[in-house]
Amino acid sequence: MSDLERLQRKLDRAVAARKQAEVILEKKAIELYNTNQKLKKINSDLEKEINKRSEALIKSEFKYRSIIENMNLGLLEVDLEQNITKAYPLFCQMVGYSEAELMGQNAQDLLVVKDFIPILEEQHILRNKGEGHAYEIQIRRKNGEIIWTMISGAPFLDMEGNVIGSIGIHYDITDRKNMQSELENAKAIAENAQKAETQFLASMSHEIRTPLNAIIGMSHLIHDTNLSLEQKEYMEILLSSANILQSLISDILDISKIDAGTIEVQQRPFDIVQLLKSLERTFQVKLDSKPVNLILNIDATINTLIVGDELLINQVLLNLISNAEKFTKEGLIQVDIQCISKNESEYILRFVVQDSGIGIEEDKIDLIFQQFKQASAEIRETYGGTGLGLAITKKLIGLMGGDIEVTSALNQGTSMSFELKFKNSGIPTKEKQNLSFVNKEYSDVQKPVLVVEDNKMNQKYITKLLQKWNLSFDLAEDGIQAVERTKSKEYAIIFMDLQMPRMTGNEATNIIRTTDNPNKSAPIIALTASTLLSKKQEALSLGMSDFLSKPYNPKGLAEIIDTYIDRSAPKALDESPEEFQFNAQLNVEYLNEMFDGDLEYAKDMFETFLISTPPDFKEIENLLNDEQILEAGRRAHKIKPTFIMVGLDQLGEDLQELEKIASAGKINESIELYKKIKIYFNDHVNLVQSDFE
Repeated sequence: MSDLERLQRKLDRAVAARKQAEVILEKKAIELYNTNQKLKKINSDLEKEINKRSEALIKSEFKYRSIIENMNLGLLEVDLEQNITKAYPLFCQMVGYSEAELMGQNAQDLLVVKDFIPILEEQHILRNKGEGHAYEIQIRRKNGEIIWTMISGAPFLDMEGNVIGSIGIHYDITDRKNMQSELENAKAIAENAQKAETQFLASMSHEIRTPLNAIIGMSHLIHDTNLSLEQKEYMEILLSSANILQSLISDILDISKIDAGTIEVQQRPFDIVQLLKSLERTFQVKLDSKPVNLILNIDATINTLIVGDELLINQVLLNLISNAEKFTKEGLIQVDIQCISKNESEYILRFVVQDSGIGIEEDKIDLIFQQFKQASAEIRETYGGTGLGLAITKKLIGLMGGDIEVTSALNQGTSMSFELKFKNSGIPTKEKQNLSFVNKEYSDVQKPVLVVEDNKMNQKYITKLLQKWNLSFDLAEDGIQAVERTKSKEYAIIFMDLQMPRMTGNEATNIIRTTDNPNKSAPIIALTASTLLSKKQEALSLGMSDFLSKPYNPKGLAEIIDTYIDRSAPKALDESPEEFQFNAQLNVEYLNEMFDGDLEYAKDMFETFLISTPPDFKEIENLLNDEQILEAGRRAHKIKPTFIMVGLDQLGEDLQELEKIASAGKINESIELYKKIKIYFNDHVNLVQSDFE
């Protein structure tokens, strides 16, 4: 092949390659054009979407800004140093500054009240962590006025998620805070008024009961003399009216005590079966003249003592049965106690009292539990009453954790029921039925009992009982002696008086509980004449195990001993006790319960009273004359139970009032009251002496 031919071939290949490149280039150019057109369309769509979203964002911002403005919420933006970067109009209006005055200022320094700076600093730390919270602080307006604000704060983030500041939504809550303060003041005023009302009721009850007791007593005496039929009728009206008045006073006091929270639910083992049988005997006598039968049904599975407040249960059932008796002319009254459930630790009992009386209209049922309310004016006129009995009953059931239910039909009768939970003591009921609280004996008790008591009368009373029950004991006359005795000997139980010279019971208990003492865990029972719940709470907070109020009877003492010490079966009772009656001017019912027919024991206690009490009583006069008013009050507190223990209840109540007045530092009132007490003391102390002459 010639050189020319080779050159021609080379030229042909170059032309072919150029044509192929042109084809490829043309193809790529077309693709590029198409892609460009697509990009233009995408860009156009994107711009439309951006515009759409921007418009929606503007609308949303306008919407929420309008909401915030209508809600009077002020927005404020700050940087990481608390410097203001943006202040919105409503916030400016809230604080009284213009936006120009706020920009660049430090919000904390300019606006926040000093006492609330720590709260703001704490919130600032949380913002830096990316957390948002709501809180309340006081801020100062431009004119110096202080306002309360609720702030909901949240962090500001940049595109990378870093915190660059925060925004706070402020709401003025000054009016709400002022209202809250006014409500708290009103509550305090109401509570003080309630306390004053309670004190007034207690004082008036005391003042009214004193002459009322004399009226009732003398009326009974006159009623038993030779009166004409007309005179007897008048006396019966007088006695009935006096009894109604006495009942009304008791009901009003019960209501005031419940409302004031001064009634405490006790937890002691008691026999619910015996309680019901006792109520049955009481009402059978009362119903003897009416064609009404009282039926008592007690679930046979209730075979152990239950733990609860026997007095409150008794009062509730007494009120309900009395109410049924009042409105039942003929037919029956049925009392049922049903065991809903029972295990080793707990009973759930249902109490039902139903009658065949006049019944209650359905729309009037709620009225009968309101204070001073009855189902109708006709019932008040026909049957009388105060309208307090069922109100008290409902409140007492509520205190014990239950609620009363009523079903009734007019002229067909009424059923009232409630359920309560009780702890199961595990003690068989028959054991309690055969128990005498004076003639009993403890066995297998290896440790003695320690009695810490400075009052001679109280010493004699408790130690005589312990001797009778075959419980060995030691005696300490103040807290110092108690601490010393507990260092060297273990005791099964310690009875600790609270108010004693040299060292109080609270102080002694604290030492025993907090030092290396063998009685660190021993049961310590507080003994006090105070009826205040605060005293009990104080004693329990210092480590005492339980509480026994003076004056206590053998039953109360035995029950608390049984709680902490195992006891044996009771001794046989003396079948022919010596016949004896206390002076009728003393509280005979209480004295019979106190001494349980033990004449020698009563005589011993009365002799101790006559020896130890007059000097203590005279000491109060000496302290008042020396203007040692507080010590006189403490001495009155110390001896007041001794008068109740010998049946002189009035003196005990008067000394309690003297303690109250003296504790308030009212020297003149204390002296005047003591003079009256002294006259009464001199007139009545001979009653104690004459009983055993």
